[in-house]
Amino acid sequence: MKNYSEYLRKEADYQDLKISQNRRTGFGVFYNDEASKYRYECRNAAIGAIYNKKVLDLGCGSGFASIDALRMGAYVTAIDISPKSIEDLINVAKQENLVQNLDARVMDAHCLEFEDETFDIVFGNGILHHLIDFQCAVSEIHRVLKPSGVAVFLEPLGMNPIINLFRKMTPDCRTSDEKPLTMRELAAIKQVFPDTQFSFFEFTTLIAKVLCLLKLSNFAKKIQGHLIKVDNAILKARKADKITIAQKLSWMILMKMKK
Repeated sequence: MKNYSEYLRKEADYQDLKISQNRRTGFGVFYNDEASKYRYECRNAAIGAIYNKKVLDLGCGSGFASIDALRMGAYVTAIDISPKSIEDLINVAKQENLVQNLDARVMDAHCLEFEDETFDIVFGNGILHHLIDFQCAVSEIHRVLKPSGVAVFLEPLGMNPIINLFRKMTPDCRTSDEKPLTMRELAAIKQVFPDTQFSFFEFTTLIAKVLCLLKLSNFAKKIQGHLIKVDNAILKARKADKITIAQKLSWMILMKMKK
């Protein structure tokens, strides 16, 4: 692949800086509010029980999901292209006496260095949209999953023009190779994992995030719980394989892929 080494270097450098400098300072409201917490709870419910399971955290970043899994008794393998991410994760695991069940490595998610059918569960948060060969990465996830294994990923969608405008206005908050998912990527997942469930998040709740940016945080907090309920009603799947306009215009998608 042309310029592949350059792509890997840029991703590693960016993620190292993201960990050490918090490249998204000022936009914490987008990732640490009640809607984000609710999304993560739904993600945990989709993964299910992980005690004594072999799990792979694909693109572990700061390592919060790996640490959560270790606390729940899983055997965790965590990979990331960022050496700084892996270093920090190992340090936190040592502080919490969890390192004995952790295997953390610097690795390219396109070329997983594991045997076929190694893991019970593969999960990731905002990683797939960073990968330039999406089909290859999804096939690798399928390969390393055990029969009846499950992969669960939270990813941003790229079909809302207003959100895409915001992305263009904040280029320092992401890498140049990032590509939020579209119908093409969702179809590619279905080809590899026909038994996939899509759940959509953050449609009307985006109103609360805008209010926070306008320094109306108190009002935003009051209405966000109500907006989550509105989203649950609007974004609920109605027909198999039928994705609605509102779902396409939402910000985030949760994908549960069964092998």
